[in-house]
Amino acid sequence: MTDVDPELFYDAAAAYKENSDHAAAALRKLAGVDAAGAAGTHGVGPQWASSYDAAAEEAGQVAYRLVNVFHNLGSLLRQNGINHDQTEEASTLNQRDAYGAPITPPGESAGTFIDAAVAVSSVAGGGDPEPPHWNLVADRIVDGWPDGHPDHALAASAAWETFGHDLVRIDDQPGPEEQRLIVDVEAAEIAPLVDRLEEARGVNTDIAGACGDLSRAAKDYGNKLKSVKDDMASSTSCIG
Repeated sequence: MTDVDPELFYDAAAAYKENSDHAAAALRKLAGVDAAGAAGTHGVGPQWASSYDAAAEEAGQVAYRLVNVFHNLGSLLRQNGINHDQTEEASTLNQRDAYGAPITPPGESAGTFIDAAVAVSSVAGGGDPEPPHWNLVADRIVDGWPDGHPDHALAASAAWETFGHDLVRIDDQPGPEEQRLIVDVEAAEIAPLVDRLEEARGVNTDIAGACGDLSRAAKDYGNKLKSVKDDMASSTSCIG
């Protein structure tokens, strides 16, 4: 067993920079899904939208910070490697650009750092038009026509499920580079460093769990809304 092999730090650093890239790409994919108008403006729609949007915003806020945590852990790991590196490579790795940021080694990702939260689509609103002959039954429906879009709710459900699975693939378990670092390096900074890596992994797991909750909530709402709308539309078509 070697005391300190700086290459093990460099390999783990590169892996965490890539984690930040993958997590950012997954988050942007989630944010690109349009769920607007899923809830509807009548009945329980506005209340559900308010509750759901609050949970979605919180998950999105934590997720973008997680991207930055991965990025910063990559920088920390690389600097730890530089601190132990007595080769000529260390002086190259320790170079800074005009803004004081470390220069990324050739062939490696610089990682992704997000300056502001990535907005996740709200489910509020509605706008789905009433079915034919609705005016004949409208006065008997207390909550009005449920004008939400079930397909938007189901799209949001699928997006959250995918994002959660993406996070699990990214950092559910220590990767091979991290495992080699933990096993093969004896240095004072390893224990606190492992604590930080595990803390990030715990946040990753928590967000993935929240994604599952949001996915199920949107799916349940979307399916129920579709069923109610189909029944109402069928009833009015019989009147016509």
